[in-house]
Parts: sequence; structure tokens; C-alpha cells
Amino acid sequence: MQNQRIDDWIFKVSSHILKPSYKKAVIKELREHIDDRIREFKNEGLSTEQAIEKTLNIMGNADEVGKEFQKFNNIVYLKSVFLNSLMFILGFVLLVYIISHI
Repeated sequence: MQNQRIDDWIFKVSSHILKPSYKKAVIKELREHIDDRIREFKNEGLSTEQAIEKTLNIMGNADEVGKEFQKFNNIVYLKSVFLNSLMFILGFVLLVYIISHI
């Protein structure tokens, strides 16, 4: 559902996300989730505007949501760096062990 308030909310959330591929995925998921919630509220008898208002209230403060998404992405990134570093070190240790025993 296209609506300026929804677009503004999603833009505000995504403005906190730095990684382009992650930002794109978050925008897509948010849009789908918001559209589903609005559809549910409309099926319950709310008008489109009421459904949008209720959905955005439930979703919360866009700045806080965006900061949490970025924080989550940072944690995932740091875990990835840690695991990649660990794999490199283990591979290097294994290589040194193999070479020293040849």
C-alpha cells in the first residue's frame, strides 16, 4: 500500500541502516509487514487511515526502530569478522602443523 506516512516512516527507519543490501532487505520486510497489518485492521472494519495510524503506532518510533536494526547489523557483522578471523587462524595453525610434520 502506497501512503506518504508509511513511506516517511520506512525512510526514517532505513536512514539509520548503513549497509545497502541490509537496508534494502529491511525496507522490503517492513513494507510487507506494514501492508499485512493494515490489511488485517481493515478486515476488522477500520478505515484505511485508521489502519495506517494503528499500524504505525504499533511499529513504534522510527528512529528507535532504525537504530535497533543497525545495532543488530553491527552485531552480525562483528560475529562474521570474528568467525572469519578464527577460521583463518585455525587454517594457518593447521598449515604450520602440517608443514612442521612433513
